[in-house]
Amino acid sequence: MGNKKKLIYSQDTPGPSSNKKAGDLDRYFRDKLRTLMEADTEVPPSFPRGTPPASPASSESIYRAGNAMLQEILQNLLSKEDLASMLAKLEASMQEKLSSITMEVRQIGLRMGDLEEDRDNIQLRLHNIEQRQEAQ
Repeated sequence: MGNKKKLIYSQDTPGPSSNKKAGDLDRYFRDKLRTLMEADTEVPPSFPRGTPPASPASSESIYRAGNAMLQEILQNLLSKEDLASMLAKLEASMQEKLSSITMEVRQIGLRMGDLEEDRDNIQLRLHNIEQRQEAQ
């Protein structure tokens, strides 16, 4: 392993310096809030004082465009009947898959029963053969 330098801190080593100019947090937040509130009430420089930033005509066009967009979104939403039919199709599909799986499980169960019966028959034959050999 390589040489590792060990950092030694003495009592004289100053820690991270704190900002002495931090001052009172309440005053900072009050000033910040006042600045934000003044910025909200100021009229942008592109508009002369006393005129609204948007004229009623442009407000109306924005309203119409927003309304048209909202209507388009609502038209593209699925209706209750559409959702019901989708749910019915999904339910039918799941029922079909469930019945298919149920049938396969029954067939496997029957096959296992047949295999167990075959095993029992083989054990019985083996037992009969062993008894005949002992009798001889």
